[in-house]
Amino acid sequence: MLIPVVNRSNKMVQLVMEQRMLCSSVDLTIKQYILLHRVSEQERAQHELAMITNRDKGSLTRLIQSLERKDFVTRRVCATDSRMNLVKITRKGRSALKKGSDIVKQAFKDITQDLSKTETESMLKCCAKMNTRASELFEKGQQK
Repeated sequence: MLIPVVNRSNKMVQLVMEQRMLCSSVDLTIKQYILLHRVSEQERAQHELAMITNRDKGSLTRLIQSLERKDFVTRRVCATDSRMNLVKITRKGRSALKKGSDIVKQAFKDITQDLSKTETESMLKCCAKMNTRASELFEKGQQK
C-alpha cells in the first residue's frame, strides 16, 4: 500500500513543478531540469546519464538534443574514447537551472506547507531508509 502512495505523491509533485515551469519564463521541462541538474557539477558521459536518469539511449539523445537546441548543454566526443559522448552544461544552462531551482524550491515549500517540522523530518528519515534498503537490494540483485 505504501509504494503506490509514494509513487502517486512523486507524480503529483512533478506535475506541479512542470506546470509552474511551463507557466514561467523558464524554458524547461522537469526531465530537462533533472538532466541539467545532473550535469551541473561536472561533465558526464552520455551512457552514465542514461543510467542515472533511467532512460534508454534514444530517449536520452532526444532529451539532450532539445537542451542543445536551447544552448543549455554542449556535447562532445571524449578525447580518450571516441565512442563516448560527454555532456556539459553551458552558462545559459546554468541560468535556466537556477531559475528552475527557484521554482522547484517554491513548489516544495507550497506542497509541504501543511506538514509540521516533525512530519517533514519523519518523512525524510523514512524515505532515506527506503532508498538505502532499495539500493542494497538492487546491488544484491546485480551480483547474481
